[in-house]
Amino acid sequence: MNIKEDTVLYSLLSSGPPAEEKTVRRLSGEAKVFLAAGTGTTATALALCTYHVIKNPDIVAKMKAELATVVKDPKALPD
Repeated sequence: MNIKEDTVLYSLLSSGPPAEEKTVRRLSGEAKVFLAAGTGTTATALALCTYHVIKNPDIVAKMKAELATVVKDPKALPD
């Protein structure tokens, strides 16, 4: 495999278990774990931010006002 040295997969391939255990299936599983771990923490952070924004009407009003200056027609959102 031709994988750049500054990637997680490179680190997995160049260390740890013996070569016969470094299969595509195992590397795929490891990659899925990294993605799932990152997704969970991101989702938690976004949920907490959303909660605190919704609980603070002043912030909601400021956000709506700022969005109104950028999005002129809410039915035609930008790409």
